[in-house]
Amino acid sequence: MPPATTMLILGLGAMVFVQASLLVLRSPVLPDSTSFLLGLVNLLPSMLGLLFPVAFLVGMTVAFGRWQGDGTWTALRASGRNAAGMLAHASILGLGVAVLTGLVGSWLAPMGNREAAGILDDAALSVRLVPGSFLDLGETVVYRITDGSLFVHMPGMAMVARSGVLERQETGMAILLREGRIIGESERASRISFQSAQFPLEVAAATRRIQLNERSFVELLDLVRRMERAGKDASYEKTVMFKRLGQPIAVLLLPLVAIPLGLRLGGRPLHLMGVVIWYWVLVRLGDQLCGVLGPLVSASLPMVGLLFLSGLLWAGWRDR
Repeated sequence: MPPATTMLILGLGAMVFVQASLLVLRSPVLPDSTSFLLGLVNLLPSMLGLLFPVAFLVGMTVAFGRWQGDGTWTALRASGRNAAGMLAHASILGLGVAVLTGLVGSWLAPMGNREAAGILDDAALSVRLVPGSFLDLGETVVYRITDGSLFVHMPGMAMVARSGVLERQETGMAILLREGRIIGESERASRISFQSAQFPLEVAAATRRIQLNERSFVELLDLVRRMERAGKDASYEKTVMFKRLGQPIAVLLLPLVAIPLGLRLGGRPLHLMGVVIWYWVLVRLGDQLCGVLGPLVSASLPMVGLLFLSGLLWAGWRDR
């Protein structure tokens, strides 16, 4: 198997592993196998949105590298062809990949992310504790006693109730308890009886940014406008929105990198890996500096990086 193909397969495997890990981490409870597989299937568009550009880069670089290695490029040069002509043909193919990447990243991937989140929420709400089992929800632990009643421990207090259920609300999850009492943990602990009480569960903290990935481009644009009207800082939301627009543009720039990587440097896997890492570093750097550089500049960093890299690769290439 060619090294570049091996690298692509390993990258796909790593992508699936990361998505599976995130799927488990974003769930308030450990999902069952059916919910896990359904959630992973719905995350496939997100993985494809990343895989299409990488596969396009690898495919072009490997193809041009073979031309350089078997003498095809020498024959093409002798017949009057040049790298600029190859760039025109590769750009036509890149346009199709760019459109596909844009559709997946702006609509299909957010839909899949939202559906996966819904499956995990439904799985959490369908949890049924058998007598003697417990459920760990971060800072909250729910234990079902053998007689069917519930013992709930939260920071600063504990509760005993005859029955209870998990509920999903707009702000997250909550537990609804019936016929119980609250016991404080201080030295002067008090006991308060209740017929029905509802307590929020802090199991979905820090999920605001993940929720942005569940919004289509149109929904992101609407969110940014509403935040600006309310006087809120929408820098990160704008950065995410501009990144959605930038992904197809970055695909169009990939032939500028792939052609010299293949025809000039032979399409070595190490060079391919360097390009992917370079792009990823610039994406993450833009996320961190969006408040300093501004959303548009931060989202443009990967494209500027590709242009800079392509300039280095084309500069001094005489046989082009």
